[in-house]
Amino acid sequence: MDQLGDHDVSAASQLQASASTKEATRVCELGDVQYWEAFYANELEQFEENPEVLEDWFQRWTRPHLGRWLQQTAGCDVERLRLLDVGCGNGEFLRELAHKYGFRRLYGFDASIYGVRVAKRSFVQLWDESVRKEVQLDLQVSDVLTYSPPTSDGHVEIVHDKGTLDAILLSGDMAKVHAYIGRCIFEWLNPIKNKSMLVITSCNCTAAELEHLVMSVFKSHWRDASDQGGSPGCVLRCLEEVPRYRELQYGGQRGSAVVTSAWTWQSPGDIIIKSPTSV
Repeated sequence: MDQLGDHDVSAASQLQASASTKEATRVCELGDVQYWEAFYANELEQFEENPEVLEDWFQRWTRPHLGRWLQQTAGCDVERLRLLDVGCGNGEFLRELAHKYGFRRLYGFDASIYGVRVAKRSFVQLWDESVRKEVQLDLQVSDVLTYSPPTSDGHVEIVHDKGTLDAILLSGDMAKVHAYIGRCIFEWLNPIKNKSMLVITSCNCTAAELEHLVMSVFKSHWRDASDQGGSPGCVLRCLEEVPRYRELQYGGQRGSAVVTSAWTWQSPGDIIIKSPTSV
């Protein structure tokens, strides 16, 4: 085999560095709102030609497990519970929850105006008429730091995130990450309401990393509340029974492409449940 000269090694190193830079740039773009504006603008154009093109983010891994798990967790209250889909995009997951799993009080928002336009057109064109008549659906264009649920008490019972936390993490803005998680558990959910729940599905974090991130924000807010002479009436607990997805094997290691973790507000006297540390 031919030996590489110094010039060849240098050129190969430059090409490898260039490829790595391009990949890093592409990944970081996922944390930029402008990327998603362009993505959903293109999807809106395709939708007008063929409405069947819509896909739910992560659906190849999470369907049907996530929707079924949410339905089972909600139990007989599935029609009553208010569910917020953060970063709802084209609204496909909300459509699935309504048509297949019986949820009737649904809220969604996205930073992309085009994503929400697709979701609203989908509601008119793709949702069954019988379901549309039964569902209370609210869709808004908003940012995670400014959105407030348009409910009578300003809260929902379930906050669902599938990819939004990933995008914020990719932006590198950790202050926004912590502020966002704080809004999820202390503002959108009601800290004094037993069993309200945060559900996060991620392709960038392990279950252990999600647990550490969410619980660190929780503990920080809890300390601040205690220092001010007050604290929530319930305690945030990690759930053990969460959806499991098909595993992949590579290099002798096994794991899932995505992971779902969940936390619920529980009365202090309830049994403490630990979140799984691996998929």
